[in-house]
Amino acid sequence: MGKYLIPKTIAAKTVASAGTAEAIVASPVRAASILIQADVDNTGNMYLGDSTVDDSNGIEVAPGQVIEWTGDQARGIEQQIDMSQIYVDADNDGEGIRILVLVPSSAGI
Repeated sequence: MGKYLIPKTIAAKTVASAGTAEAIVASPVRAASILIQADVDNTGNMYLGDSTVDDSNGIEVAPGQVIEWTGDQARGIEQQIDMSQIYVDADNDGEGIRILVLVPSSAGI
């Protein structure tokens, strides 16, 4: 029986100043998988990447769009995502994302 993923945290991140990369969380949070949705009320795109992310090098996320990042599960090795290493930028000040963190359950299925 394998483990399954359950929701742990739902968070929100608002970009204060467009053109400036901001960490999506302040301190390390490890996750097996994360879902990130650009707020449906955004008027511009969001950009995800490393600490240098901007509109020229980030993963573009349109308003309402959802993306999923999953840790590598190859060969039985559970590699988790360190969310403090993911940064976000925005086309406009005050726009944001919502984040759902998924972690392995302790029970098998």
